[in-house]
Amino acid sequence: MKPNNEGFGAGPFLSMANSKEDGFTEHDLQVLATACCLSGNNEVSKGTAGQAVFGAVRWVSSGCHEGTDRPLMTSVQADGLVRFGYTEPVPVVDGFIETAGDGLVCRSRGIPMHPGVLFHGRVIAVDPAEKKCDVWLG
Repeated sequence: MKPNNEGFGAGPFLSMANSKEDGFTEHDLQVLATACCLSGNNEVSKGTAGQAVFGAVRWVSSGCHEGTDRPLMTSVQADGLVRFGYTEPVPVVDGFIETAGDGLVCRSRGIPMHPGVLFHGRVIAVDPAEKKCDVWLG
């Protein structure tokens, strides 16, 4: 039996606007492409490759931006344990992650610790068969 700690320490969730240009859809949630970045005042998006992960999108609204299928609002888990889908370079246990720019994460290529700054996103488990990783957003 594998441990399943997903969602531990999650609350409260943040209500955030979803970017019209590169925000999240219900499909993204289904495939665990939920890694988000801050993209504006109280707004999240998929960002670009190499950005720091802010949190995981857990819900998207049914109302959409005019003329698109992109939901207006999201609910974001910005603390606790989350599960993300990943891409290359593969995350490693006890390593750090960054966004891949498509809602997935990858192993961080940057320096994870800067004086006075706590890095967000430490990997505690990797499942290569499912291409998922568990990350402590701490």
